Amino acid sequence: MNKLMTLVVPLAAMLAACNLPTPDMAGPDASSDQSAPDASYVAADAGQIVAPPSGLLDSHVVCQGCTQELLAAKTAGILDAMEKVIAYAGADIRPAHALATFHLSDDGFCGAYAPGTTGFCSADAAGLAQFCLFDLEKQNRALAFTPENAAKAQDQLLAVHESMHGWFFDRVGNYGIEEPFCKMTSFVISENFGPDFCRFFTGSAYPDRLMTDLCALGLDAAKTGEVLHQVAAKADARNSALSASEFADIVSGVINADANPAFRAAGLIP
Repeated sequence: MNKLMTLVVPLAAMLAACNLPTPDMAGPDASSDQSAPDASYVAADAGQIVAPPSGLLDSHVVCQGCTQELLAAKTAGILDAMEKVIAYAGADIRPAHALATFHLSDDGFCGAYAPGTTGFCSADAAGLAQFCLFDLEKQNRALAFTPENAAKAQDQLLAVHESMHGWFFDRVGNYGIEEPFCKMTSFVISENFGPDFCRFFTGSAYPDRLMTDLCALGLDAAKTGEVLHQVAAKADARNSALSASEFADIVSGVINADANPAFRAAGLIP
């Protein structure tokens, strides 16, 4: 089918349906039997009321102007990447921010694409995570936006990066910490810039300065994953975000060195 249209599909549905629903671009809930359940409750066969799936693997992927083939390929790539994100970071996004939506084109939520930009993460009025990628419009992407490329791990760099900003919702509220850790995670999951992922972080400017100094202290891909595991465990256990000092303490424990000077140099703690 070559006709261009607005398409939406839940990630977990794995694109089995051929008649895809038209999304409500104000949020992830499409008015169709094929849309994912909303974030309240669904009835089980036995009559019990159970909470619906709520995580990155239940996200929607939407695109105004994509073919079914292109949407299917990108959705498959994102799904694979989100499985790896959850495993690497040791946790899913917080339930309050799911179901999430990946926007592959400009639309009513993300607005018009501004040439030269990449994408962003935000939350809608209900607090649900929205990842604006603009794959269809932007020219500054490493791979052409084709069905062949869209499914590749290397094409999920931005999807992983923005999903990690959503992952940090209610866990860490400091962009200077989030951004370098989102970058590192996106490199690892997309298999870009490896195997020495620290080699990208060589500058002294904010916000990369933090990761530059932490890499010099021994932080690497595996230890970054362990930091994220511990951050999620602590923030989720007490149901509140970590301070920059608490984050620095976790990093110090993981790398077995004092990370506080790196956080001070980056202007993140006194």
